[in-house]
Amino acid sequence: MWLVAKIKKKEFEIFKQDLNQKLKSNLKFYQPKFLKEIKKNNKTLQKEVPLINNYIFIYHPDFSKTELINFLSFTKGLDYFLKKSLFNQIQISNFIKSCKNFEDDKGYIKPNFFKSLINSKAKFLSGPFVNKVFQVIEKKENFIRIILNDLELKLTDKAKYLYQPI
Repeated sequence: MWLVAKIKKKEFEIFKQDLNQKLKSNLKFYQPKFLKEIKKNNKTLQKEVPLINNYIFIYHPDFSKTELINFLSFTKGLDYFLKKSLFNQIQISNFIKSCKNFEDDKGYIKPNFFKSLINSKAKFLSGPFVNKVFQVIEKKENFIRIILNDLELKLTDKAKYLYQPI
């Protein structure tokens, strides 16, 4: 059973170790991530960014037991467990499968994952237009057509630009 946990910033390893000590086996962790380009001192760097901020998915067969979750709620590095996780197992599993389908060989989410999420407006997370907002005027299977500052552009699925809906 999957459980969604919000962890404290920079304490993921502490949380993972403490949870492993308490449960000993059958634990799986999943935190979807993508690479974001950052420009610093005329250099372009890539930074690993979690897709859903400080949230992480954890699998253990005994998470259906309320007593166990109550016991684990005092784990080091944990802010809290999402209470509705137990009731939304199908949605959580589908989301994880969807993320894994869009992962590259290094385990990072590919840019075309974000294409399915946007409807009208989005913001670039990488590339020459970082932090610029654009409007989607057409969405097709292999590309999207956008307007950015009076420019009409076509972004193919092969383009490695990341964007998020706003």
